Order: sequence, then structure tokens, then C-alpha cells
Amino acid sequence: NDMEKYFQYGEKELSYLKSKDKRLAEVIDKVGMVKRRVIPDLFAALVHSIVGQQISTRAHETIWQKLLTHFGTITPAAIASIPREELQRFGITFRKADYIQSAARKIISGEFDIKELHGMADAEVCNRLSALDGIGIWTAEMMMLHSLQRPDILSFGDLAMQRGLRMLYHHRKITRKLFEKYRRRYSPYGSVACIYLWAVSAGAVVIACEVHGGGHIHHIRQRGQLALIVAPELLLVFSTRQMDADFIGPNHFASVFVPVLRRYVFFRVDLTVVHKSDHIALFDGVATGFLAGAGVRD
Repeated sequence: NDMEKYFQYGEKELSYLKSKDKRLAEVIDKVGMVKRRVIPDLFAALVHSIVGQQISTRAHETIWQKLLTHFGTITPAAIASIPREELQRFGITFRKADYIQSAARKIISGEFDIKELHGMADAEVCNRLSALDGIGIWTAEMMMLHSLQRPDILSFGDLAMQRGLRMLYHHRKITRKLFEKYRRRYSPYGSVACIYLWAVSAGAVVIACEVHGGGHIHHIRQRGQLALIVAPELLLVFSTRQMDADFIGPNHFASVFVPVLRRYVFFRVDLTVVHKSDHIALFDGVATGFLAGAGVRD
């Protein structure tokens, strides 16, 4: 079954990356082997990539499972044969449905030979795919990693990868120049580095925070969370999936924390304030909710 295949890599790639980058080496050692699902069938991968544009991972997976349940095997003939409205019922936008059906028709007519991609160099694959409606560089790069299993794909346009870089190396912003520095460092195994940066971005490891003012840090590793004891009766728990906070003091956390939140406003911040004694969640929400509820005690 295509759905149970994973990106192939091993000790050779990991040893190389660990020798080149100490921080990445720590992540690799903590996380171990990451199973990254691949879709070897190129047309199915194309549909998967288009469906996933600009939506959350969870929404993407839900729509994909609905498609698999309905079609079994996703082929150009199956996709081309149903009305666009039927595709929309799976949660796919009209525009994406058009892109998918346009690609299916081009493959059926022979205008686009998708199997030729196997023999092409990365840049050529990118050019060929980008010529299709609705396929940009990011979508092409995701296909090269998740279907063709090309070894050296690190996509500047991938926001989760950028977040992983920011969290791992404590950058505020990933410029093109900074990105190129890391791309060169990880080459020729950029794809494996990317898989680990995604893991960092999703909270697979706790990125150590520097805490000023004697705050105690408690790691809840398996949940990708970090709890900071703010006062004897309160814990501030935040998810490392969304932010890599630094400079949080225990007693003056509001004055210090608010600027940190603003500084990291590009993350969705999930915060929970809980009683240490019974861990009743007093409040769980985004940054605005936190600021409104920060004074809550019971």
C-alpha cells in the first residue's frame, strides 16, 4: 500500500548531518528516526500537494482520507470523470478542484507526461511541474520530497521548515541569505534535515529556554510543552510547537512575557495556566485570551 511507505534514509545521511551541525545532531539523537510518509504515485502525490496548499495539516489529512475512502486509488481518469462540485464536497475549493482536474486532463491527453519526471534533474522537475495550473515552486518541492524522494530538498517557501530553523537556531526571521547558509550546510541531504526541522516545528523536542530571574523550568517532553513555575500555586504552560520563548522571569512574567508574545506574534500561541496542586486548566487559548485571563487564580 502506497500509504505505508516512508522517506528512505539511514545512518549515512544522519552521520553526515550530525557532523555538520551540533544543534541538529542533538535533535536527531533526541528524536531518533522520523517516519515521513511518502506517496510514490506521482499523480496521487500531485493531488495531495494541491489539496494541502494553505490549509492546516489536520484539515489536509481529513480531506485526503475522504478522497482515499471514496476513490480507493486516485487516478487521472477517476478525477477527470466526476463533476467539479463533487470534488468540492470533500472540502476542496473550486479553484483547487479546477487545478486537479486540469492536471488530470493534461495527463490523459498526453500533453503532460508525468512519468518523465523520474528521469529529470531537480530544477527541471520544478520547471515542468510549475508549468501546470496551480503548482508553484513550494508544491513542486513538496512533490519532489514526498513522492520522488529527492535527497536534497529544503524549501524556502515552507513555513513549518522556517519555524523549525527559527526555533532551533533562535533567529527572529529567516532571510533568503540565512536560508542559503543552512541549505549549503545540509546539502546533499537537505530533505532529511527538512524532516527533522519539521519535527522541531511540531514540538518533537523542547528547545531550551533561557530564563532570567530564577524561574524554574519543567520539561514535559512527550507533549512538546514547557511549564514555567510562575508563582507557588501557578504554572504557566506553553507549547513549544508554537513558540520558543526566551527571557521569562517568574514574578514579573506579565511585564516580560507580553513583549515576548508580541515579538513572536507570527506563532499561534497556545497557553494554559494551571494550578500546580490539581492541574485544573484555568484557561486555554490564544495570546489575547491569555492576556485577558492572566490574573485568574480560581
